[in-house]
Amino acid sequence: MKTYLYRIRFGVAVIVVTILPIIITGIVLVKSAEQALLAEKKQKLIAITQQLDFALSKDFDTIVLEAGLEKAEKEQKLQALNEKMQPLTDRIALAHPGIGVGYYSAALDSIVTYGPSNEMSLYIGQSISETHPGRSVMQTRQTDVVIGEQVRGNKLQTAKRLGISRRALLYKLQMYGLDSAIGERD
Repeated sequence: MKTYLYRIRFGVAVIVVTILPIIITGIVLVKSAEQALLAEKKQKLIAITQQLDFALSKDFDTIVLEAGLEKAEKEQKLQALNEKMQPLTDRIALAHPGIGVGYYSAALDSIVTYGPSNEMSLYIGQSISETHPGRSVMQTRQTDVVIGEQVRGNKLQTAKRLGISRRALLYKLQMYGLDSAIGERD
């Protein structure tokens, strides 16, 4: 009987000494791989938001003024802005498959354009929620990277304030189910 107990103890000790470290190592490696992948995605989204920043040559007010719509209704302004900016967002989205790209106007409290337009156009004209992380970026003027609830669900969001307009702007990006937003405010 005593030999039997020693064998059981020995078996349990072997299992603990060999299998437990393998399991712990596996968990640590998976977590570190996830963090590395997330960091890579964040950097890619930040780079794409910079492309959006550089690609926008005029602010929303200038586009609306050039269209002669400064006193027009919200819907007319949205339509003019979308017509002018949709080719830009579609071109950037085409360069980065799997990523949705767009602009948000805080003055109109609406998504102005969202590309690729053949997939994302249903979001044009929608407002973002009061708890949307893009709103805090527009208020704090601080670049931010968060995972949270966005217009299209729980996404990764990269947010950055722009300095090209006196109106608030917000870009929305999606990458592999992860969102990014970029904002600017007076």
